[in-house]
Amino acid sequence: MPNASHDDASDDKQPAWREPWGDTLIFSVKNPSDTFRVGFLNINGWPKDPFDPKNKQIQSLINYHNFDAFAMTELNRYWPALPMQDRLYERTFKWWQSLHISQAFNKDFKPLSDFLPGGTAVFSRNHAASRAMKSGRDPSALGRWKWTPYRGREGITLRVVSTYCPVINKSGPMSVYNQHKTYSDNHDDDRDPRIAFTADLREEILVWQLAGDQILIGMDANEDVRDGSLYQTMAAFNLREAVTHNADI
Repeated sequence: MPNASHDDASDDKQPAWREPWGDTLIFSVKNPSDTFRVGFLNINGWPKDPFDPKNKQIQSLINYHNFDAFAMTELNRYWPALPMQDRLYERTFKWWQSLHISQAFNKDFKPLSDFLPGGTAVFSRNHAASRAMKSGRDPSALGRWKWTPYRGREGITLRVVSTYCPVINKSGPMSVYNQHKTYSDNHDDDRDPRIAFTADLREEILVWQLAGDQILIGMDANEDVRDGSLYQTMAAFNLREAVTHNADI
């Protein structure tokens, strides 16, 4: 997103892809009965300290936009290394009347501290929590995606998925890319982590669609979502990137 102020000496128009796009969210104290509002954000790390101001910033963001479900990526935390009272559910369950959390992180990697890049989660609050069904995760236990299905009218199921595709970072020993590469090497899988991510997610989507689910994926793709392998994968399942599609970007 471009800065609010521009150099007065330059009249160059910003390219469309650098401008904010999408529909304007209309603030409302209560969503209409036929509305289920879903948000998604790469939060770039959930703080270790439960009293860190960022905790309340995340809560305020969800409250302000009145999200029923909120998907997140890169929580960057190895929760078992924290005291029980500082873990995700224990520090957030009083934020709303009711809360359902589905979260995933790399359980195959044991860091030396509570810091672990990656991770995904879906929050379901208030009436959405009561509609949440049994959640699930990436079968590799790498934390690449986490999903929550919701009961809808006439037996329809909406599956909200939070996903993170690793950026190529071969230098950082704890980078998400290298975490996944280590897992692949230990399981005799010579695929590149990004290729493995796309192929494995494709198999999951096929299962969900065959089950008749409606699918909403929040993804940090770390690539241009208007083109590339992930775009082609989604298009093959008749899934489209909603924001750029609606904004004609």
